[in-house]
Amino acid sequence: MPPHDGKPSSVLGDADDVDLSNNKALRHARLPQYFASDDFRNRFMEAAHVDDSEIARAMPPSTGGFLTVEQSEINNDLLGFFVDRKSDMEAEFVSELSEKIGEAKTRLFCDTIACEWSDGLSKRLKGNVLALKRSVKNYLETIIRGLTIDRIVTLSDIGPGDAMLTTQELACLLTLNDRMMHVLIDDWIERRPGASSISRSDIFYRRGIVLQELFEHEVEYFERDFISSYTLAMSVADKFSQNVKKDKAGIPAILSADCDYFLGRILFFSGFIPGMDPRQLEIGMIPADRPDKLVYQGIHSGVAEYLVGEHPITGAEEH
Repeated sequence: MPPHDGKPSSVLGDADDVDLSNNKALRHARLPQYFASDDFRNRFMEAAHVDDSEIARAMPPSTGGFLTVEQSEINNDLLGFFVDRKSDMEAEFVSELSEKIGEAKTRLFCDTIACEWSDGLSKRLKGNVLALKRSVKNYLETIIRGLTIDRIVTLSDIGPGDAMLTTQELACLLTLNDRMMHVLIDDWIERRPGASSISRSDIFYRRGIVLQELFEHEVEYFERDFISSYTLAMSVADKFSQNVKKDKAGIPAILSADCDYFLGRILFFSGFIPGMDPRQLEIGMIPADRPDKLVYQGIHSGVAEYLVGEHPITGAEEH
């Protein structure tokens, strides 16, 4: 990923009159995955005026349920752009995918994501979701070089059975998602206030998880499963990282990488899939074709932050 140069002006630009020495909020705001967020800048400005205060995070609702983007992030970072365009995006995606793999398989794929993948863990371990994971496994086995599948996926043994899509069909799906997401992200950036100071390397996809123990700094990393959920929304990642049941222990964590890091890995985007709620801004990823490393950035506002891949040392902390 390209390095970020200079001061994170979009977050810190209005804070010159505040004493930020040894300030937790400043250390959090220096993480590159937050540079381009106006919503995060607002959170930072609230925290920066209180000595050693931490930047507030979005919390999952105490009543449970679907975890969606906060309204403040929709407003401040123009995430409503994706919600408002869902119908048009769905129509384009379904039409183009149908031309490539046929209407029946397109319908099966979309229904599997909307009705089975999104319905929770139990349905993700069987049926059509498992058949889709076999498609991903078959595809990965054709592109990895000098590695076995267990070196890029933790849960690599999913047993024998039919695959939903052929390797060629899956490649067509990944290519279509790459193209549509590239155009979509560029259009979103152009419409945002301060667009001239935002580049694609400032746009991050995030995955909120719960760890049993911290990953070490620069540890080798690969995905746990053949499909993993990331999100465009900062507040959604916050909520998933802290979605820990009261009777279970865990360390909230967020993994981040810029959008172009995931080239060739996007299996689905919720905005493209009929029947999916667009407010989670979910992006389903397949594993990379090789292990990568995690850059540990410390614990900020109770959440361990990591960057995936090559990065400058900005924000990294030993633990």
